[in-house]
Amino acid sequence: MDLTTLGACKSWAGVIGTAQDANIQAALTAASIYFLRMTGRGPRNWQNATQNPFNEPVSYVETYDGISGSKLWLRNFPIVSVSSVIIGGYTVLQSTSTTMPGWAIDDQGRAIVIRSGGASPQTFQYVGRYGNGYMAGSGFWRDSAPFSSGPQQIQISYLAGFNTEPVTNDLYPIIGAWQPSTLYSTGMQVSDGTYLQTAQNSGTSGTAAPPWSQQTNGQTKDGTSLIWVNTGVTQAPNAVIVDGDQNILADNGVTYFVGGAALTKVQVAPASGQYFLVSPGTYLFSQADAGKQVLISYTAAGTPADIILAVLQLVALNYKRRNWIGQRSVAMKDVGSTSYTLQLDPAITECIRNYTRTSMSS
Repeated sequence: MDLTTLGACKSWAGVIGTAQDANIQAALTAASIYFLRMTGRGPRNWQNATQNPFNEPVSYVETYDGISGSKLWLRNFPIVSVSSVIIGGYTVLQSTSTTMPGWAIDDQGRAIVIRSGGASPQTFQYVGRYGNGYMAGSGFWRDSAPFSSGPQQIQISYLAGFNTEPVTNDLYPIIGAWQPSTLYSTGMQVSDGTYLQTAQNSGTSGTAAPPWSQQTNGQTKDGTSLIWVNTGVTQAPNAVIVDGDQNILADNGVTYFVGGAALTKVQVAPASGQYFLVSPGTYLFSQADAGKQVLISYTAAGTPADIILAVLQLVALNYKRRNWIGQRSVAMKDVGSTSYTLQLDPAITECIRNYTRTSMSS
């Protein structure tokens, strides 16, 4: 459901460390659901959704009242495909050309239209309702109002949402955990259990793990001469986290960079040649594969960039406001006062407006 990632939100808000992860994640999920609700998307019955059409195409089966217009505007768009159109109990076939009667997706990808024309009255599977096949019905009003059925007599099964982005063979190294009494060269990297640490010089690690710096660019002395620098990047041992700003929806496999052999996905602690999917975009490997490079393929969300930016802004706003809930202003000695507002940034409301469904039918 989330329209961006926790890592992207932390970067935008300038948050370092993991202490606020739960608060930011809560704000992210709430902002994603808020965006869905405010734009009028998702299930027609307003039940909690498990997929977001702003991330990927989602299947819907929806029932509408009959309308007097010539277009049936669907709740979710862009419409990717339609599997069935049923009007008043009759199945309408798809129009495959401008001269053949049947349903078609309009060029905006937001509505279903019924084309008239054609040579066969059986195109729609019923003659009485659609006349001689050259018109969308018997008489003028049927031609101009092909969706004029009764309440809840139109059912549409369709797929709608923004197309995902497949990524193939993204190269990543498997970073191992720090090891005692090990020779490390300049630039080598290890995980201290939380962060990625980079060797500033060559040297041998100590016999016990040092007290690691938890600050970005902070230094840690290890053994007699080895110095580690905290990169500020969260990195668990023997794991790979695909680009933290990339919203990953599905895993499409892992292979070794050298030799190209495929690794096996398992549901237990992985051995050499295996991997465990912790969550979409987070992979756990065996210590035996530490230091090796792997090619990861996955499916990323196709969320438009302006929506991602609006969600980042909304998350940062809610995260900031948590410290002054209920406050309108605070007096500042010698410098006046600071005022607080609960209004959304105009850029956020404008983005929501651009993607809001306008109700053109029931």
